[in-house]
Amino acid sequence: MQVTNDSQWYLIATFRGGVSGVVARGHDPAHQENFRQLKSFMPNHLAKPFNNLVCEAIASREPVRRKDPIDDRGRKWWGIATPVLAASGAAHAVLLWIGTTPEPAGESPLVAGAWEWELEPQRISIFGPGVPEMYGRSDWVVGQRYPMSELTGLIRAMQQMPEAERVISRKVDGERLLTGMAVERGPVGGDIAEMRSAMEVVRGDDGSHHWLGFSWEVSEFLPPQRSLETEALVELAHEAPGWTMLMLRKPISLVKPLSSELTVHVDNYTGRVTVHPQDAEVPRRIEAALETGNGEGVLRLLGVDGEWETYRVRARPNIDNWAVVRFLRIPDDTPDIDELE
Repeated sequence: MQVTNDSQWYLIATFRGGVSGVVARGHDPAHQENFRQLKSFMPNHLAKPFNNLVCEAIASREPVRRKDPIDDRGRKWWGIATPVLAASGAAHAVLLWIGTTPEPAGESPLVAGAWEWELEPQRISIFGPGVPEMYGRSDWVVGQRYPMSELTGLIRAMQQMPEAERVISRKVDGERLLTGMAVERGPVGGDIAEMRSAMEVVRGDDGSHHWLGFSWEVSEFLPPQRSLETEALVELAHEAPGWTMLMLRKPISLVKPLSSELTVHVDNYTGRVTVHPQDAEVPRRIEAALETGNGEGVLRLLGVDGEWETYRVRARPNIDNWAVVRFLRIPDDTPDIDELE
């Protein structure tokens, strides 16, 4: 096996202080490599020393380079390994450049930022250096703890959603996942960026459950597509009465508001509203109905003012595990809820 190009970039997952495998390469960052080892891309006499260079970057938490080139049948190879650090200082990934010149000819096409999700008891996001810039969120502070809705609220479309849910529910220590998503940078209707992510489940002895991960942008190589359906939903959210949300169906939770007239309380850490105890069966009936078609019901939700508000809820399934949910408030002088249903 030979390295055919004079220069190549590799993005390598390095969860928990070890080399997990290559997830992307510079010539096509949108294509995910499924944690393949370096020896899949080059002969062993090159893969081993460059793998060692990656381990040096993990340990030092700083960029490291080969002091002397490696000879490969008369061709000399240099290398630079740059860690992608989480807020904790740990390297979730390493960006490896190898080439036949002492320095790369230009900037890396792979730009990544590391993050960590705490999934229990609350869903928390902790962002590492570079993540706020990548997502266009200058208000995010590296190392600060945010409700996960700060990130999930930016998602407009996500690949492998069913598999991600299975990974979350299984909680198998060491399980890995690659996914892709289109996210908003800015307000509704603003810039859309195409991202890729790699992550690994960590299940602690104390029962804690979190993910180590990192993301990289691929918009330049795979321009994101805004669907006509999404555009219509955004217009509907601004013009029609009531408010619209994109919802995850299993478990049922509100993820992405498409309108600003939100008067009910949404828990930032769980993405859920508070349903009146007497109406607890209504969301379950709607969720069951979405298995075969649309769902509808009337229920009371806790408002931001601490008072109960009555809503007629209509939901229809969307792609994967998503549903579009429409909430229309019912005036307080309407008949009792049993009569409405």
